[in-house]
This record gives sequence, structure tokens and C-alpha cells, in this order.
Amino acid sequence: VVCEPLRPEHRQRVMLPVSPRQMPMPLFQQFLDDTFASEDPQEHDQQIALLQEIIGSIILGRMYKYQKAILFYDEIGRSGKGVMVKIIKSLVPSNFTVSLNPFKWDQEYYLAALAGKKLNVVGELSESRAIPAHNFKSVIGEDDLSGRNPAEKVMNFRNEAAHVFSSNYLISTNDFTEAFYRRWIILHFPNSLYRSEKSLDENLAENIIEGELPGIAQWALDGAIRRLDQTNFSPSIVHDRIMAKWRKEGNSLMMFIEDCCAVGNPEYSVLRPVFNKAYVDWCKTGNAKTYTKTEIKDYLINTLSLGVTFHEIAKKQIFRGIKIVKFEKESMESLD
Repeated sequence: VVCEPLRPEHRQRVMLPVSPRQMPMPLFQQFLDDTFASEDPQEHDQQIALLQEIIGSIILGRMYKYQKAILFYDEIGRSGKGVMVKIIKSLVPSNFTVSLNPFKWDQEYYLAALAGKKLNVVGELSESRAIPAHNFKSVIGEDDLSGRNPAEKVMNFRNEAAHVFSSNYLISTNDFTEAFYRRWIILHFPNSLYRSEKSLDENLAENIIEGELPGIAQWALDGAIRRLDQTNFSPSIVHDRIMAKWRKEGNSLMMFIEDCCAVGNPEYSVLRPVFNKAYVDWCKTGNAKTYTKTEIKDYLINTLSLGVTFHEIAKKQIFRGIKIVKFEKESMESLD
């Protein structure tokens, strides 16, 4: 066997359904402007730049390396999500695409469908059912996975697919950790045709794909190059705003902290029993689900953005970096 040294021509190549080239893209550009139009021009520009980096990373087959799932979100419908999904799918060979709902990632027969795929696109997600967060984090986090097809042996693999989900709802979850939320990039589609009462162009996606796909591919690759040159995806204040909303919805502990506490100062402190009782009393007023004492502690010290630490001093358990500013009689007890 003769082994020859690696040379530049041995580099990996990616086959696309189209040859990228610079060209005018009036339909696509107008679609982007209409889709992400905002009173704040910065929101418009940031979302388009972020989308460019995402699509470019998808067609290069690198999106999974960033360990992020993409959520196309709008509250009403007919906002451009479907057109965008069709465009993205047209940039990836069909034999490398799949549509596997993340709510089925805890089932080995379904999970096997991800093996060897480069793009997973799911049109709508459940409003009420909680996503199996452990399985979601394992797939997105490039953990070793096991799955099998019926009547076949179990196969071991790692996810190499980009995941694009569309939803009119922020996904329900019982996992409120940083490890879950940091796996997401949110793009908001704020301009519903239902709201504007504009007519729907049913052929828009097909017209864009037929006439402008080479230019879109080049535009996306420019975004992929920018992402490679950066330490992260470009910032988006829209993503940050909706992520903050998502973190709060369904999380009674975060809602209590926002409504009744102050954070961000290492001089703040509160006794652990005092904090727990104030939180439970607050939940009772709104009939909200409460977390256990262990879950409360874990959430406070593992949510890095809060800056809370836990200490034991003279047999007293203390949270530092947070204080209660409501429930005054019992919750304003201080450390003496």
C-alpha cells in the first residue's frame, strides 16, 4: 500500500444542488425586507445577517458543529416561515434531508432517521407537550446516539444534521437550565399577512428558487465565511428579547425572581429558608407550580446570568447575589 501525503486537492468538497455565483436577487431581497421589516432598522439588519450565517452554515454542513437548533417563530402565521424553509431545503440535496419532530427523539426507531442526514426541518411543533429536553440536548450536543430501524441491529452514531423548527408557539419545556436555552437561535417573523391583510403569493418560493437560487447560495456562503471568522453568530436583539420571554413563560421561579427580587449585586443576600418560603407563598397567590428546595437551589446557582452563589456560614444556608424586595415581613430577614 502506497500512502501519499495529504495535499490541498484532497480537501473535503460539498455537493450543492446549485452552483453559487454573484447575481441580482430582487425577489429574495424584497422577501427579506418584507419579512423582517421593523420600526427599528437594527432589528431588520441583525435578523437578516443572522439568517445569512445560519443558511450558509447549513449548506456547508457545519451547523451541527455549533450545537444550536434554529427556531423560526411567529405568533399568528403566514409570516414567511414556509417560504424560507422551502428556500433552505432547495439548497441541500433531498437525500440528505429529513423531517423528524424533536418530540420523537426519545424513541430509537425515530431517532435512527437522523443518521447520515444534514438537515432536519419540522413544520409545526406541539403547543402544550413538553419537549424531551434530555434527548434534545443529547442530539444537539453531539453526544453518542443509539437508534435502529425495524428488524435491524442497533446502530451508534452522532447527529450531523442542522435542525430548523417552525412554530407559532414558544416550545413547552420542563428544563429551565442554561444547557437547554443556550442550544437555540431564534428568528422572529413579525409581519403576518393576516395582520396586514395583504394577499398571499402562493408561487413566491418557487419563483425565488427558480430565478435566484445561485445568488442565494453565494449570499449564504458569504455568511458562513463571516461565521467562521467570528467566535459566535452575529448578535440579535430580537433573539435576546424573545429568549428572555421564553425563559420566563412557564417558569414560576424566574417569574418570582423578576417580580419580587433584585439580583446583580454580590452584596445582596438572603437566607435559603426565607427565600424558599417567600417563593412558595408567591406561587400560592397565583396557583403556580412550585419547585422543590433542591430544584430552587440548583436553578439559582446554575443560571449563570443571575450571578447567585450558595454558602453555608455558621450552620446557616445563604444565597448571595440576590435579595427579596417584596413579601416584606418574612422575606426581608437579613443576615446579622
